[in-house]
Amino acid sequence: MAGYLAVFVFGITSLVAFGLLIVQRTRAARILFAAGLLGAATIAALGILSFFAPEFYHQDDTPLIVVTSASLFLAGAGQFIAAFRGVRTYAAALGCAVASLVLMASPLLGADWGRRLLGGLGPRLAELGIPLSVATSLLPAVVSVGIAVWSIQNRGSRVASR
Repeated sequence: MAGYLAVFVFGITSLVAFGLLIVQRTRAARILFAAGLLGAATIAALGILSFFAPEFYHQDDTPLIVVTSASLFLAGAGQFIAAFRGVRTYAAALGCAVASLVLMASPLLGADWGRRLLGGLGPRLAELGIPLSVATSLLPAVVSVGIAVWSIQNRGSRVASR
């Protein structure tokens, strides 16, 4: 049910953002699109955390639930923060967020692309029950937040030096 709600929220905000883009309100459109993606990611992350309920919970699934939920939320938060910074910062953060989501979805698509990226760390994560691509998806999500935060700090130091 949370998945449907997430898609609905993202779809509605995307349509409204497209309308704002048509009337050339690009900053508002970018922020609204980012808010929709953050909302959808947060709803999905909370839906994944609902697997801690007693009827669904298995001790073996804890790392997978936590990593997936954190990756979703960080991917949404990073691009949302970056939307306020500027177009270039938002493009970089959105690219990282999309990479994170694609890596997270890759086991559903019949592949585990993280195996090539993680190398020797892969068997240890596999013992914990975390697919490698899901573990790898945490890296671009953290980079997305890092881009947004670094942009804020960098902009602040430029303003202070003037």
